[in-house]
Amino acid sequence: MLRTLCLAAFLTAIAHAKIIVAVSVAPQAWLVENIGGDAVEIVVASPPNASAHTFEPKPAQMAKLSKASAYLACGVEFEKIWLKRFEQNAPDMRVFYVDRGVEKLTLTPLSYDRSAAANRRGAIDTHIWFSAAAMRSQAGYTIEALIAVDPANETLYRQNGARTIAKIDALRQELAEKLKPYNDRAFLIHHPALGYFAAEYGLRQLFIEFENKEPKIGELAALTKLAKEEKIKVVFVERGASPKAAQSLASALGAKTEQITIISDDWESLMRDAADALIKAFNGGD
Repeated sequence: MLRTLCLAAFLTAIAHAKIIVAVSVAPQAWLVENIGGDAVEIVVASPPNASAHTFEPKPAQMAKLSKASAYLACGVEFEKIWLKRFEQNAPDMRVFYVDRGVEKLTLTPLSYDRSAAANRRGAIDTHIWFSAAAMRSQAGYTIEALIAVDPANETLYRQNGARTIAKIDALRQELAEKLKPYNDRAFLIHHPALGYFAAEYGLRQLFIEFENKEPKIGELAALTKLAKEEKIKVVFVERGASPKAAQSLASALGAKTEQITIISDDWESLMRDAADALIKAFNGGD
């Protein structure tokens, strides 16, 4: 009898064991948490204070990733180098490319100077979490990935997934209404993280940094001229950063710098905060 009870308890524990799901960046964790609920444990490869462009995992992080059943890749730069190493470190882990349904934007240096941009190479913008449409697409692939590694919880994932997609759709509509009065307005940011947000809500992103490099003197002069024409009063910088180029440009414009969060595991707040910050800037920054 005791053996039977112990076996039953063991089988119950296995049935309710969480699967470990790894993601590249914090906004993906919001998706997995909402879709997976209590059935998943999430590991974010790059910590909140790390750059998704230049991140290098520490041994402790590699140890966490080695236990994952699934890795959901979203196309950020560090995946090009590290994803193969993550796979080698975790031979039982399955990799799913949840960004494959997203049409990527291309950034070009001096994108604020159309005559110069035409002959300059582009770079893929990987900040796809700033698009509700891209998050909706990723949600669909995330649902299928979780089912693939944990088919026993398919019903849970599909039900939670439907609710998550409904949340995304509602937020997209909410922000579209809030930003409608500012159609075609330009904003200025140091690191070009809001390109998808701008495209989705009819705004224009001007940026200072390209491929993690500061602009040359001539490029900065061209941007300063355009920013004055656009009556820019706020220069946005990533929270925790204080780049000299942004400060210099703000001084030349008689503008102020404002910090903005560009990565968070609270995706809904991240999007709402970005909208509120931009609306405030469009209204003079006060």
